[in-house]
Amino acid sequence: MKRDYHIKESPIPAGFQIYEERLEVAGVQHRLADGQKFIKGKDYEISLEADPTNPYDSNAVKVLGSSKGLWGRKSRHIGYLPADTAMRVTAFGISDVCPRLLKTYLGKSGYVEVLFQVLGPKGRKKEYLGA
Repeated sequence: MKRDYHIKESPIPAGFQIYEERLEVAGVQHRLADGQKFIKGKDYEISLEADPTNPYDSNAVKVLGSSKGLWGRKSRHIGYLPADTAMRVTAFGISDVCPRLLKTYLGKSGYVEVLFQVLGPKGRKKEYLGA
């Protein structure tokens, strides 16, 4: 079992505020191998990437997990933003928001959990929520 909280390592950048408080990476259980490798690494980072050709949702946004392992830093597709959040992020502008890692968990049975926040520019949260 490996559980890490990342709040202290991930300060909110100047000029940003929390738009979405506590989200779980959607579909991470379908990408277990990549999620497990991400969590087994060190020096975690997550990023977002639009996936407009996704056959299930044209607003889909990938969550990419990057961590350092034995052979250097590796980025992996670990899941997606929840659909309602992806719709808001896409309408607002994916380049105007950033994810903030909260928690990673890898259970003894291989279960993976990745929790994060969505941050955006101060003073624009109402615009984001209305997007």
